[in-house]
Amino acid sequence: MKRFLYYLPGAPGANTRILEDRGILGRFLAYGGRVLEHGITGIKEGPDGGSGCIVATGSNPPGDLVQQDWHRGEKVWVGFEDLAARPGPEDLVREVTLFGYDLVLADGQTWNIPLLWRWDEDHLEHVPHLPRTLSTEGGGRPAALIRSEFRPLDALAKRTWQAFAREERIPVDRLFADAVEALAANYRIGLPEASLLGLLDEVLARKILGLAIDLPRIEAQAAAMAIEGLQVTPPRIAEEEF
Repeated sequence: MKRFLYYLPGAPGANTRILEDRGILGRFLAYGGRVLEHGITGIKEGPDGGSGCIVATGSNPPGDLVQQDWHRGEKVWVGFEDLAARPGPEDLVREVTLFGYDLVLADGQTWNIPLLWRWDEDHLEHVPHLPRTLSTEGGGRPAALIRSEFRPLDALAKRTWQAFAREERIPVDRLFADAVEALAANYRIGLPEASLLGLLDEVLARKILGLAIDLPRIEAQAAAMAIEGLQVTPPRIAEEEF
């Protein structure tokens, strides 16, 4: 399996607390919060010239591979285990993914973009398309609420839709970060990995966010209704409850 290496400057080893502090714990988590098998190799001379450790997913411990291109960070450096065999979607896909649209990114490979909000054509409104659980949060009768770990993705979909509905131009840095956050729902990836792989440009980042809020379905229905002389008003967000 092709994989990324994560160099942690100054860390002789790594546990879940350290991985979380360095901002990469999500790369090592499976569905439900289980920590994946991973290897750790301590090194005396890392790519920054200091000591630390290299962490990677999989049963094989990473070697002392520091002569390569690294994405440099304050808390973690990210690099390829093999420059000639860069990880692709089949290497980085999570065990459980969210259903969505396929899109060819700038690396020439097909990635699956998670559908975060589904467009309800019958009611002309969005419906969150994320795992739910029955809860009595806030009191009252049980309701189907989005699971806590998926609420950041719901918030991402909400601000994406609001920007689209208001015809706002999303700043490039937030555009890139939000597109990668959506992609990370289905793949073990973050900003450094997306940068190293050269996955995105501004157009592709906008396409990812559009797919995440089911924009193709919205546009198709709007076009069909326009032919009949109808107009779609800005939709609201549907709240589903039991």
